[in-house]
Amino acid sequence: MALVGPSGAGKNTALRLSTGGLRPTKGTVKVLGRDLDRATPDQLREVQRRVGSVYQQFNLVGPLRVVHNVNAGRLGWWSRGRAGGLRPAGRGSHRRARR
Repeated sequence: MALVGPSGAGKNTALRLSTGGLRPTKGTVKVLGRDLDRATPDQLREVQRRVGSVYQQFNLVGPLRVVHNVNAGRLGWWSRGRAGGLRPAGRGSHRRARR
């Protein structure tokens, strides 16, 4: 799905509502059959695993290696221990990778 419209039309708000990143002030937002405002944290995480979004500003993490930025979209499927193991690339890491 793509959301297209003029600036200020609510595209970002709609995306944030659909992933549970924003709660509605009125009404109900249902995604994959779940009312996101009433979803438990585990239920919300399940929806967020299945619904991804890419914004114009990719919000990439500069110090992370490319593979970690790419895999960040899959963090919802990783254990907390595995996700917590991400570390910023150190100086010279690109040199080590070439060896």
